[in-house]
Amino acid sequence: MNNISTEAIKIAYFKGYRVANNGSVISPHGKIRKCTLSTPSSCGSSYFRFNVGIGNKKVYPIYVHRLIAYQKFGDRIFEEEIEVRHLDGNSTNNNISNIELGTKSDNEMDRKKNIQSYISSILKRRKYPESLIESIKRDYKNGLGYRKLNKKYSIPISTLSYYLSNKSKRSHWKPSEEAIKFSVKC
Repeated sequence: MNNISTEAIKIAYFKGYRVANNGSVISPHGKIRKCTLSTPSSCGSSYFRFNVGIGNKKVYPIYVHRLIAYQKFGDRIFEEEIEVRHLDGNSTNNNISNIELGTKSDNEMDRKKNIQSYISSILKRRKYPESLIESIKRDYKNGLGYRKLNKKYSIPISTLSYYLSNKSKRSHWKPSEEAIKFSVKC
């Protein structure tokens, strides 16, 4: 971490910025501070941040997870080879109990947990009952278009397309080993 970022975090803390247990940033005046999401890093992680004016009209971004870590652990966060971790692997979950210190390896393991839960949620996608799918197919054969089917059944057009194109007869999609290995690299 460069000296400017380190100093900016310390200055923000000493100015009175704090983070509540739920991850909300509280200004020195006691108001909840609006945060923005950063552009994704090389691993696809985005982090919440806010800007603080420091010195002669210079503004620096303060990453919320790093301010939490400073609030919890003090100068330990600036030690060499120490990283701020999101225990659940979700870089936008800034709940104070989700922030911990660790090594790069610890951080990678946290991300793996998040990717694995994401993949498992994809595999457990909502499935519609076979009787409903048959009704949709029957209505489609009788001339109802996608928009009318969408209104009648309140099912997204993309899902209707999936079931009407017979892809639903194939086994459900599973990520390839290559896709899993790629996502775990981050």
